[in-house]
Amino acid sequence: MNRYVSVAALVAVVGAVAACDRTTSPKGAMNATFDLQSISGTSLPYTRTLGTATLRITSDVLVLKGDGSYEESTTYAVPYGASAQVSTTIERGKYTVSGNTITFTDQTRGSRYSGTMDGTTLTQSVNGVTPVYERR
Repeated sequence: MNRYVSVAALVAVVGAVAACDRTTSPKGAMNATFDLQSISGTSLPYTRTLGTATLRITSDVLVLKGDGSYEESTTYAVPYGASAQVSTTIERGKYTVSGNTITFTDQTRGSRYSGTMDGTTLTQSVNGVTPVYERR
């Protein structure tokens, strides 16, 4: 049964991408939402120590828009003793798709990075880490 669901999902994704190619939106652009599943093989929450501070990423949602823009919302916590300060950062930019490669141009920080799409999975390569997203 799962194989049929996977095949149906793949057909739907291919159809959506092909439909975008016939519109005035950028080639390969799509409307899709992805949830971060892991970073470099570690499931969320992902904890990283930066100097003396600890940062815990608790969620990350990437929204690709049909006009070739994207918005990524990352929620993280910085523990302080028994409590934690929770914050959310927003990254905005543009993306392009060529085959199974997706390239992001971060207009918030001025950086550029890429990833690959495999079915409903988006794997990025960003500054030495590998975030893996799953499409909703």
